[in-house]
Amino acid sequence: MQTMRVLHTGSKFSRPDIKAFRFFYLTLHDPTRNAARKASPTMKIVTLICRILLGAAFVFFGANILHPFMPMHAPPPDSLPGHYQIAMSTGWMKVVGAGQLIGGVLVLIGGTLPLGLCILCPITVNILCFHLFLTGGKMIGPGILCAVLELVLIYAYRESFAGIFSTSERPTG
Repeated sequence: MQTMRVLHTGSKFSRPDIKAFRFFYLTLHDPTRNAARKASPTMKIVTLICRILLGAAFVFFGANILHPFMPMHAPPPDSLPGHYQIAMSTGWMKVVGAGQLIGGVLVLIGGTLPLGLCILCPITVNILCFHLFLTGGKMIGPGILCAVLELVLIYAYRESFAGIFSTSERPTG
């Protein structure tokens, strides 16, 4: 409280401006304001496990797309539509692999988890749609697991996503 008086002594801020400044200053600089830190010890453990599993899976499979180290069996020619073969032959899957790798690393770092989830959620929806619509539901289990892990993490870090789910936000400036 003393630093606030020193910062604003002689300034032309009105009292509501000082309160707003103090709120945003404390929100940005107070490490105890993180949603995961307010959670119960059980939720902290669940959040950590989900973060590690999701981040490691996307780092592993994203790196495998960029530099194949895990043997992949070629699918039968009549099993998948031509869209998949086009994506593989044109290099589009390299872009997807880079997104998976970057998003996975951001999730593993922890402080950048919301940004990592914003990158990984569209990729997960794409994985689910691919398996649901193009393969008839075959091998959809890993996609559902990733979606569940992402939903748990979005719930655990829901304060970070409050602006996305708000209907009353206005542009700044």
